[in-house]
Amino acid sequence: MQVYGAECIPSPSDKTRSGRAVLAHSPDTPGSLGIAISEAVEDAANHENTNYALGSVLNHVCLHQTIIGQEAREQLAMVEAYPDVVIGCVGGGSNFAGLSFPFAGDKITGKHPETDIVAVEPFACPTLTKGLYAYDFGDVAGLTPMLRMFTLGHDFVPPAIPPRPRWRGPARCLPPERGLRCRRDVCPDGGDHRRARGSPRREGRDR
Repeated sequence: MQVYGAECIPSPSDKTRSGRAVLAHSPDTPGSLGIAISEAVEDAANHENTNYALGSVLNHVCLHQTIIGQEAREQLAMVEAYPDVVIGCVGGGSNFAGLSFPFAGDKITGKHPETDIVAVEPFACPTLTKGLYAYDFGDVAGLTPMLRMFTLGHDFVPPAIPPRPRWRGPARCLPPERGLRCRRDVCPDGGDHRRARGSPRREGRDR
């Protein structure tokens, strides 16, 4: 966003009541997506010309993301192939849902019952394998509606693993009764965004 000229304010910040509360309690907090959502919801609520739409864990987002899996399925059909295993990472759930749900539909309806669908998550935030399936807030301050999800607690803040977002409750449309095979793995530390920043600049869009 900064590459295209937007002002980005790191969370937690001193610009919102929820952000200041977090900083007062934990000055060295690495932050989390739950904290950032609290600040974004609060900021939107205080501006009449602004609305906030949760964009990562709700059903409509997962449904929108399934274009990824639909395209993958069509591309595989072009070479007369179908996956034995579909693997996706799970944080909030939209990435995993986007890829796997079209294939999960084929599995549930019996078109391809043999396909294995595997959800992968980091040790630092093991929501599917360690979390409680219950109603919880989608943010730290409790400003969002309560949703039924796997949760480690709405105030849970995992250790910092830059530059990945840290989310402790995946989408409500990832229920346990669907029998997803869950595994945990370790997200590697660190990361390099220089190439990502360089691409739009090479295209002449740097501001």
